[in-house]
Amino acid sequence: MVQVGIDLGGSGSRIATSGGAFAAGPAFAVRDGRAEHAHVVRLLGAVLAFQAQPVTAVAVCAAGLIGLGDVDEIRFEVARRWPEAPIAIVSDAVGAAVGAWGSAGGAVVAAGTGVVGFATDLGELWRRSDGWGDTFGDDGGAAWIGRKGIAAALRAIDGRPGGSSRLLDALRSEAGHDPYRLAEEVRASANRASLLASFAPTVTRAAATDLVARTIVEAAARHLADTGLSLIGDGVPQRLALVGGLSEEAAIVGAFRAHVRGLRRDVQVETGVGTPLDGALALAELAGEGRLATHLPYLHFFPSTTPTETEGAS
Repeated sequence: MVQVGIDLGGSGSRIATSGGAFAAGPAFAVRDGRAEHAHVVRLLGAVLAFQAQPVTAVAVCAAGLIGLGDVDEIRFEVARRWPEAPIAIVSDAVGAAVGAWGSAGGAVVAAGTGVVGFATDLGELWRRSDGWGDTFGDDGGAAWIGRKGIAAALRAIDGRPGGSSRLLDALRSEAGHDPYRLAEEVRASANRASLLASFAPTVTRAAATDLVARTIVEAAARHLADTGLSLIGDGVPQRLALVGGLSEEAAIVGAFRAHVRGLRRDVQVETGVGTPLDGALALAELAGEGRLATHLPYLHFFPSTTPTETEGAS
C-alpha cells in the first residue's frame, strides 16, 4: 500500500508515491482566470496507472489554489482514479512549509514562478505572506525577475537608464523573442507568469557580469527575505527556509542569506530543505492516518468518500 503526493506548479508538475515512484508533467494552464489543475492531475494519474499497489491516501499541493483553483474539480479527478483514498488538497504554501519543517512550525518562502511565505503547525498556527500573484505581488519570484529583466532589455532599445544590452541580446538570441512582439505574446499566453519566469535563468546567469542583472537579482533576494521575516514571531519559531526553484540559484541564495543576517542574526536560515512534493507526501501520510482537518482556505480534507459527478462538475 502506498500514498500519493502531487505537486502542481506554474513551471511544472510532479507526482510521487511513498514507494519511490516518480514522474514529472507540465505546468497547469490558466484560462479565463481559472487554473486547469484537474487536467494536470489527470495526466499525472495516467502516468502512474501501472502501479499495482493500492493507494491509501492522496495529497495534492497546488499553486494558485486559493485565487485560481477549483477544489471540487481537483477532488473529483483524484477520486475518479483512487475512489477509496482519503484526499487532502492544499495550497503550495502549505506543501512547502510541511516539506521544510513538517508540523513543527517555522517559516518558509517558496520561490518558484511565484512567491509565497507561510508558517503552520497544521493546528493553531496558519500565517501567510505574499502569494498575491504576479500582477500585485509574488515579489522576487521567477516571474518577477523575468519581467524586470525583460523591462531592462526593452529600456536598452530606448536608451533609457536601467537598460541592459546584455539582457537585450539574450532576449533575442537565448530566449528567441522578438522584443517588438513580446507584449502581444505575453497577452496571448495561457500562463503569463510561466512565460515571464522562463527568462529568469537568463537574468540570474547574466548577474555575474552585468550590473543591471545583478541589481535585479539582489532586489529579488531582498524581497524574498522580507517576505520570510514578516512571518517570524507570534508563535512562529525563529527559523526560515528558502525553497523552490530559486533556492537552487547561488546568486539568489547568497543575497538572501546576507539580507536575513543583516536584519535578524538570531534567525536560523536554511535553503533547499524539502519541497512541496515532499510536503504533499507527508500530508498524504497524515491523511491516510486521519490526522488532518480542514482549515480553509489553505487545507481541504476529504475522508474516503467518492464525490458525485455533479459535485465534480460544479
